[in-house]
Amino acid sequence: MLEKVGRRSVRLDVTLVEHAVPAAYCLPGRRPRVVVSTGAVDLLSGAELGAVIEHERAHILGRHHLILSGSHAFAWVFPGVPLARHVREQVPLLLEMAADDRALGRFPRGTLAAAMFAMASGEAPQGALAAGGRTVLVRLKRILGPARGAHPALRCGVGAGAVIAPLLPVLLVCPVGLG
Repeated sequence: MLEKVGRRSVRLDVTLVEHAVPAAYCLPGRRPRVVVSTGAVDLLSGAELGAVIEHERAHILGRHHLILSGSHAFAWVFPGVPLARHVREQVPLLLEMAADDRALGRFPRGTLAAAMFAMASGEAPQGALAAGGRTVLVRLKRILGPARGAHPALRCGVGAGAVIAPLLPVLLVCPVGLG
């Protein structure tokens, strides 16, 4: 159906659909694809559009649709369990944050934040992961907030593990109590 309403953009490596509202989303499957509206192409700068497309590709490469399906199945099987409800609510946000992190690997914070702000009004079809939507405010606060370092206890634990790891084989093969 998408092939009838959209056209392939070789330059962007996406499927373009004629729609004035800015939208971008990915469709997984045997032939996964990123879909971008002409409204998004008209609204975003080249770098911002690149950040949005990278965000959507992160969903495809990370197979986020499988994780999302698993979380929905868990919530469906255990409807009365509070953990199942929290998983269904929080997993989509975490997947969006993971895709944001991948986009931040190639684009500056400001570029991704501007693109997310511009795309906030866009919606994706039911079940599709999208750059815009309801979680944008939380994600923008995370991206634009001050970077936090690792907790001192975590740094200490990783350091201790790095020191002990090379000694572990020696400690395992040494006889205990040579007496």
